[in-house]
Amino acid sequence: MRVQGCQGLYSPTRSTETAKASAAKPRRESSSQGRDHSVTGWRCLAFALAEDRDRRTVVVDCNLRRPQVAALLRTAAAPGVADVLRRAATLADVIWNTVAQNLFAFPAGHATGYEVGELLRSPALDDVMADLRHRFDYVLLDSPPIRVAPDVGFLGRAAPQALLVVRLHKTRRPSISKSIALLHAANITPLGLALTCQ
Repeated sequence: MRVQGCQGLYSPTRSTETAKASAAKPRRESSSQGRDHSVTGWRCLAFALAEDRDRRTVVVDCNLRRPQVAALLRTAAAPGVADVLRRAATLADVIWNTVAQNLFAFPAGHATGYEVGELLRSPALDDVMADLRHRFDYVLLDSPPIRVAPDVGFLGRAAPQALLVVRLHKTRRPSISKSIALLHAANITPLGLALTCQ
């Protein structure tokens, strides 16, 4: 597996030994770089969480501009997030099984560039997140790189905490500082950094 920097959201929905203080709060992984480096971050985290056979994890592809979850978890690409936010599909239509017994995929579906912001600002996102928190123990949201698209700010109400994934020896400190400032500006609490290498 090729290791890169990452972006996305991580959301435990009930308390665990390792996440007692932040149970039931959605979290996002967000890349500090302009390129999309989320793949390894959310994949590693998703499969690590899936090792706990008593808990269910879903990866939600909120990167509506460059979706990757369906291809990487080998599921159908649509219907997905865009369709549910348009209220053209239900969660039952879009949650797919993966190779791991308790790991599920919620693909992006199809959205045009001009409608992405409108979809992510939709009140339907709050309903979707509430439903996901009810059905799953962990919710991971993959988002675009924080410094490329405004989508991370739109997702702040869905996942008020973020894990910023950076590439070791590639991502510069000023870029990390700027990304953290952007998270704060969007009222998103950075939980920490996850380092990846290529």
